[in-house]
Amino acid sequence: MKHYNFDVHGMSKLHLIRYLGNLLEYIPLQTIDVCIIHGYNNGTTLRDYLRKEFSNKRVIEIQNMGAGRTLLRLKTEKEIYHDC
Repeated sequence: MKHYNFDVHGMSKLHLIRYLGNLLEYIPLQTIDVCIIHGYNNGTTLRDYLRKEFSNKRVIEIQNMGAGRTLLRLKTEKEIYHDC
């Protein structure tokens, strides 16, 4: 099982949307969670988007990991192929 951290400080909301779409399409299927480090000192746009608006077929849960981090729990490879 793999875990990844991605720092998205300084990205615009549009850039984050594109980035996450590509990330979740190409990240290894063995990945079980992704920690997005978005910060909060320069605004909460990215945090708010992740926690309130974001959705993806691979994400089964979005967890608040404090003011500057959000955790995306992903479907396992087994769960992905079971859905087909």
